[in-house]
Amino acid sequence: MKKLLFILVITTMLLAACAPAQPEPTSAPVEAEVPEVVATEAPQEEAPVAEEPAEKPLEGTEIVVMLPPWGELSEEDLAAFEEETGIVVDLQIVGWDEIHNKIAVASAGNTAAADVIEVDWSWVGEFNSAGWFTPLNDYITEEMYADIPLIKTFTAEGNVVGVPWINDFRVGTYNKSHLEQAGVAEVPTTWDELLEASLKIKEAGIVEYPMGFPLSVTEATTTHFILMTLSRSGALFNDDGTLNQENALSSLQFINDCVNVHKVVNPNNMVMIDREIAADLAAGNLTFIFAYPGVYSMSNDEEQSQVVGQTARMLITGREGVRSGSFGLPEGLGIPLYSENKEAAWKFIEWVISPEGAEIYFETQGLVPPRTSIFSEYVDAGKVDGGDVMLEQVEYIQPFSPSGLPAWYPKFSLVVQEAVNKVASGTMTPEAAVESIATAVDGFLAE
Repeated sequence: MKKLLFILVITTMLLAACAPAQPEPTSAPVEAEVPEVVATEAPQEEAPVAEEPAEKPLEGTEIVVMLPPWGELSEEDLAAFEEETGIVVDLQIVGWDEIHNKIAVASAGNTAAADVIEVDWSWVGEFNSAGWFTPLNDYITEEMYADIPLIKTFTAEGNVVGVPWINDFRVGTYNKSHLEQAGVAEVPTTWDELLEASLKIKEAGIVEYPMGFPLSVTEATTTHFILMTLSRSGALFNDDGTLNQENALSSLQFINDCVNVHKVVNPNNMVMIDREIAADLAAGNLTFIFAYPGVYSMSNDEEQSQVVGQTARMLITGREGVRSGSFGLPEGLGIPLYSENKEAAWKFIEWVISPEGAEIYFETQGLVPPRTSIFSEYVDAGKVDGGDVMLEQVEYIQPFSPSGLPAWYPKFSLVVQEAVNKVASGTMTPEAAVESIATAVDGFLAE
């Protein structure tokens, strides 16, 4: 895929000049003073003029950048950015769930929580309606629109609220050795096959809880519920925006069965975040997990994993007639409306999505670059283990709502989190949970 263009330009210039004959004087010429001849050394080649240092119009500007834990950068990387631009970065690493609250509180007080800050795909509608962020339309080039198609995910009512810096989506990771030990010959392709394989692994005594998915009151629980519904049953919402109760019930019943009947999902997941569940896979305590692409990298990092070389990527399981299903969960970077350093903030965003910034995050965090050109180059160069699976999974990405992301999504997410958590704990039936979610959605639509 890489194309290398080598251009050699050879220019030869030959100059020749002949002095024209001088006209005869009309009067006696004035005798010219002959200068004293001084012996000199052979002429030396003129020393090249030193290039002026690149202009840094933002020299000394200090910006605050607020990112979740996977946005960590080394002091060396930050120093390189400062040297290149003259911009000083105060990088603040904050829990993902906390960032939303910090944005809301600061914006309500007409201040900026940071100059550059995380904007999750699920916050776009809300933030645009509230007018908390600077529209980035004038900053984005046609080249960016073409190479970063996920920009449309961060666009609401024509306003670009953020620029994707992570091309996040859900893909599977599984432990190959567990399947071999349990005599499971094929990687599951449907949710029914996934449950069947998990029961075999559990019965063989390989691990007690083969399946790992979040059940806590966190955003990851909502996104996994949406993923499960899309891939197991179909759309979560009807065309009119109401909840598809049949499909939602199918997912909640499956969750109940996995946790409380078949016991193939650890009940401790009700108080664990998604990264803690991923760590269980790296510790050898899980067989299957559907999560962010970086989970595979974690499971093959000798400093974090006890199952190096034992895992592989897999597609999200589907259903009869549907090979797989997924939806994008990209993360963006935005500039709060009340930032006083918007130009410097944009310089940082440009750097993060550049080949240099993308490589740093890919090598250190396993984050998928938002630029199609860069990610395709990584796959072609063999930098991405299981890259063929990831590229195929991308083909199955679909929107979870036919009408687009509603501004009330954050409130919807909280309702789902609580409903799933109660079903898993056995304090609410799947039917009652569906009723509570459907009623909440109807109320959001009526607002």
